Amino acid sequence: MREVMLKDIGRVGLFLTAATPLILIPGFFFPFVTTRNLFFRFCVEIAAFSILAGGVRRLRDVAFKDDPILKWFVAYVLVLLVAAFFGASRWHSFFGDFERMGGVLAWLHLFVFYFMLRVVMREGDWPILFRLFVVAADGVVVWGGSEFLPQSFRNPSFQMGLSHGSTIGNQGLLAPYLLIVLGLAVWLARTEKSPFWRSFAALSGCILLFGIGGARNRSSELGLLVGSFVGSVTLIGMSKNRRISAKKYGLGLTAAAGLIGLLAYGISTHAPQLAETVGGRWKGFTSSPIDYSRTIEWNIALKGFRDRPILGYGPENHQVVSSRHYDPRIYDVLGDGIFDRTHNAWLELLATSGMAGFFTMIGIWAAAVVTLRRGVGEELFSAGEAAILAATLAGYAVYLTFWFFDINCVVVWVALLAFITSRRAPALEIAADRSLGQRHGLSWALGALVILVAYLQGVLPLQAARTLSNALSPGVFEYRLMEFQKVMNSASPQTLHTFPLYYQFLRNSAPLISRETNPLVRKEFDLAMQRGALEAERSIARNREDDRSYVDAGRFFVLAGVYYGDRRYLERAMLHLTHAVRISPRRPDGRILLSGLLISLHDTAKALAQIDSAMRLAPGYSATYQYAARLELRHNNPDSAASLLLVAMSHRPIPLDAAALGVVDTLQARGSYARAAQLTRRLLEHAYGEMAGWRKLRPPPQLSPIELNFANRLPILYLSAGDGVNAVRAANAFLAFEPNAGSLAATFTSDVARGGAEKWRNQWVLYPLPTVSGSAMTSSK
Repeated sequence: MREVMLKDIGRVGLFLTAATPLILIPGFFFPFVTTRNLFFRFCVEIAAFSILAGGVRRLRDVAFKDDPILKWFVAYVLVLLVAAFFGASRWHSFFGDFERMGGVLAWLHLFVFYFMLRVVMREGDWPILFRLFVVAADGVVVWGGSEFLPQSFRNPSFQMGLSHGSTIGNQGLLAPYLLIVLGLAVWLARTEKSPFWRSFAALSGCILLFGIGGARNRSSELGLLVGSFVGSVTLIGMSKNRRISAKKYGLGLTAAAGLIGLLAYGISTHAPQLAETVGGRWKGFTSSPIDYSRTIEWNIALKGFRDRPILGYGPENHQVVSSRHYDPRIYDVLGDGIFDRTHNAWLELLATSGMAGFFTMIGIWAAAVVTLRRGVGEELFSAGEAAILAATLAGYAVYLTFWFFDINCVVVWVALLAFITSRRAPALEIAADRSLGQRHGLSWALGALVILVAYLQGVLPLQAARTLSNALSPGVFEYRLMEFQKVMNSASPQTLHTFPLYYQFLRNSAPLISRETNPLVRKEFDLAMQRGALEAERSIARNREDDRSYVDAGRFFVLAGVYYGDRRYLERAMLHLTHAVRISPRRPDGRILLSGLLISLHDTAKALAQIDSAMRLAPGYSATYQYAARLELRHNNPDSAASLLLVAMSHRPIPLDAAALGVVDTLQARGSYARAAQLTRRLLEHAYGEMAGWRKLRPPPQLSPIELNFANRLPILYLSAGDGVNAVRAANAFLAFEPNAGSLAATFTSDVARGGAEKWRNQWVLYPLPTVSGSAMTSSK
């Protein structure tokens, strides 16, 4: 009786996993990822503990030949363990990070999930589990579908539309989840005996199709098409009379395709906005820059596979591969953005777990197909069921060619694998063939191990995610520092983001602390900087082959060197940034930072060499031109600096900051008024559109003091350059940003019109405001 009750508890734990995509708790770092991943792990651990507490003992009659998926799953997890141990970043491979929560530990939980499903699930339990999956997916669609309601009917709590990923948080992860659950809904609609549940499944199928369309993810839409084709071919191939079936289903598919075509034509004609919403992402498919960036990442993964063909760089280590084989063409697409995944699960397997990981994963899929085929031959599956399940697997496999495994989808996928096996192989038995004392001792020992894992890999990461979120929230320095210290002292293994975020906190706090008169606060900041130096080295120790670790450490030591005026910190920064360039010689970021450090150390020749290399590597990366402009200004070449900034803007807008203002300052001081006016206007128009339209902007933009300074001096620059027409236009346009200058602008316009504007030429700005000048680039005014 006790064992039956515990088994029921385990079954409930497995049923609860269906709610994983609905778990979204604010106040945690990466709330779309951390909370639901840890929820899933807790559910699996509850199921495992309940079975173990029932009194283990030893597995009896586990024949791998009856469960080939189990065999390949065991092999895959073992390969991941070995690949992680010999990989480039062992810590990250085992535990992942808060952004993805992947790694060996994640796959180990998925394996236990599969194993527990095979142990506790009875034949009648599978429809219940699938209904729960479908109900959860319907909830996700309903939550996100509110974006299609009129504004007055929307619930203010529903802030995440389908195009933003609903509760999943990413449309590219939402659509495949709906796609794979759609397969379950179709299976339920075909197999349910109750008219109520059959109708529910059919209605849910329509809801899920609507959700897939609303998510606008091409990979999933392509998976839906390919899956439908595979399902049709499977159905025809397994029918007793293939010719008749081919004719019948062929006519049905043709009619369906024609109906869909007519429907699409009608929508595009009479509701073009809806057509653009659903199908707009297919426009320019071959020229999409994001698709181009994917192929860049794919090539990087293939190069990584050639480096380590057997076991790869280790799970979750795509960024290490990217460091080694960085392709600067990515800057033409994403700027300084990065992909933390290959966006092709199959190539990522090759790069991070080698041929061993790739073939064992393929083995899992192949075992599912073989089990399905044999089940049809043994009449355990009908041809219709086999077609639905094959279509679902095929659609998900197509999606994975452009994306990656995600907790929301992979839970359903593993459940589907366990269901396919359960039709052919009996449930795994846990037999009590030991003495009572032995059973209780072993069960409690294993149960204690599960509790320990749940605490170390569940409770602690959850606490760390909560604390890190608190540390990033606005607040007083002392409180945020205390929260960061809690995270850094935590035993949670997800540490990848902690130090970069801690550095950002210190960098933002340093200017305030430098003006602080309380010696206790300054002492506290000194201790925080000492802890930062320690954490920088720890971060490198955990990720020695990732150039980002060295770049982050270099940034920190530059901050320390500038704050304390201590050259020793700058020299440590030099060592780390030089090593980052050595690891990833084709990534410009390290070279740009190194050039800035060299400028601070007055080693201009080496700084020029690094900037020159960065410009040749990534001619489309605007940051390189900004740093090059800084160097030119240091060499008293403001015209060259302006030219470089103009080139930078041809690739990407650059900020209206003190660095750019420094160039304008110097040009104005040296009498290069036309050049200064050209640069100033281009900077402003990049940010706010054509000058003639500034006064039409609604709502009127709120400029920072530095941004306002650009607009404030533009009329004077044009006037000094002898261009009275543009001077008047600039003065009138300035009123969009400073309405109080109306009378002064009118006087200026009048003076220019009658030729009496000489007094204005001696001014730097049109309207008296607090003085702001460029600091980062200015060598003289």
